[in-house]
Amino acid sequence: MLLGDFFKIFSRLKSGIAVLNRRRSSFRLTLTVTIMFLIISMVLAVPTIAIAIIMTPLNSQTKVTMMEKRINSNNDNDTMEWNKTYGRKSADEGNFVIETADGGYIITGTTVSHILVSNGYNVWLIKTNSIGDLEWNKTYGGIEEDYGACVVQTIDGGYIITGNTYSYGSGYTDVWLIKTDASGDEEWNQSFGGTGMDSGRSAVQTSDVGYIITGSTESFATGGLYDTDVWLIKTDETGNIMWDKTYGGAGRDEGYCVAQTADGGYIITGTTGSFGAGYRDVWLIKTDENGDKEWDKTYGGTYLDEGRCVQQTSDEGYIITGIIESITKSSGTSNYDVWLIKTDENGNEEWKRNYGGTNFDMSYCVEQTTDSGYIITGCTYFYDEIFGDVWLIKTDEKGNYLWDKTFGGLLWDEGRCVVQTSDGGFIITGSTTSFGAGSADVWLIKVSDMVVDSDGKESSYSVVAIYIAVGVSVVMAAWLGKSLGRMMGLRRKKLSE
Repeated sequence: MLLGDFFKIFSRLKSGIAVLNRRRSSFRLTLTVTIMFLIISMVLAVPTIAIAIIMTPLNSQTKVTMMEKRINSNNDNDTMEWNKTYGRKSADEGNFVIETADGGYIITGTTVSHILVSNGYNVWLIKTNSIGDLEWNKTYGGIEEDYGACVVQTIDGGYIITGNTYSYGSGYTDVWLIKTDASGDEEWNQSFGGTGMDSGRSAVQTSDVGYIITGSTESFATGGLYDTDVWLIKTDETGNIMWDKTYGGAGRDEGYCVAQTADGGYIITGTTGSFGAGYRDVWLIKTDENGDKEWDKTYGGTYLDEGRCVQQTSDEGYIITGIIESITKSSGTSNYDVWLIKTDENGNEEWKRNYGGTNFDMSYCVEQTTDSGYIITGCTYFYDEIFGDVWLIKTDEKGNYLWDKTFGGLLWDEGRCVVQTSDGGFIITGSTTSFGAGSADVWLIKVSDMVVDSDGKESSYSVVAIYIAVGVSVVMAAWLGKSLGRMMGLRRKKLSE
């Protein structure tokens, strides 16, 4: 009986050892397949990643804080596709730019270099092709000073310019509206104003083919001497006034930008000294199609805060940019920051952001981009307390900083207007005293688009090739590994038999 039990135990032990040996063989095969899979992945991924890195521009860098970024990348001419200056020996400045239907650009501003009979400035209109080469330029004005503030292309292919004129009109200075054909030849002009100082700063063509203009009026203001009101003027297609409205109180109130809204009304931003919490506040005014005020909102603190540009956003709210002194002064420094405010469709604040360093930083223009974020341009004095640089800031849809670029030289340079171009990049106009032929020239800068990932890394589109390369390598390695595993499986089956 004992001998029989001994043989049973020995037989089971022998079977257990055989199973253990088979499992060890299976484990070794699995380990071998895994190691070979990893080797194949590395062999395939390394050259493809290397190729993608070679394709990636040298200006790719990880996002750091705004202050660190501006210290580490003082002058970002490496991201500039091209730039052009326009002017002669005297002072010329660019105030507004848009991309035209033919893929070129139209700029308005002021010129001293190209005047014929004036003792000061003339309105200047510059047309370029898609790479900034001059196609033609025109000047408009009389014997006094005349300024161009804004230009848009009209539905007939021509252009409408608004600004100020000291040469024409009935007062000290009047709002000036100039209509040209596609070649810049004047078709008509109209001036609006009274005996005081009246200024036009922004105009757009409306859905009825007329025009809406905003600015400020001293002639028709409700306040006292030297006070101004926001002025809104509606004209027909030939510039004849249909109606006008003023908005203001006992202080100084000014309109800087107007846009027609989706409901046919108008949105205006500017600054108010009559209402709000401080010395000057950002003012947002919504009107119906007849200019009757529907609501208004102020944003700001104790000190000087201004709204310079407004646009209706894709969610039918509004985005405003301008300057804020209240935040910086309350922290013990007397300077300005760039300010970005997002509201809902009723002007209720959703969020606000400020961007800047320890010196003066200002913004003049904002536009919503195709990725639902925002692009801002202005001027920064971060690198020099005396001379500024053109500043370009990109944010996401919540106003969170993604990247910024500065452009400039040893002297004063400023960005006044930016728009996203049809290729996804950006076009900026402003003025430069660092470059060009004169004491100040119109400056046009073309900047390429950037991709910023979720970690804040900025690069060109070619960096995406790295991720594609890795993905392709892993898929190919998995396929080869699976095929190898099948072959190894046959051997494993034989070992288990």
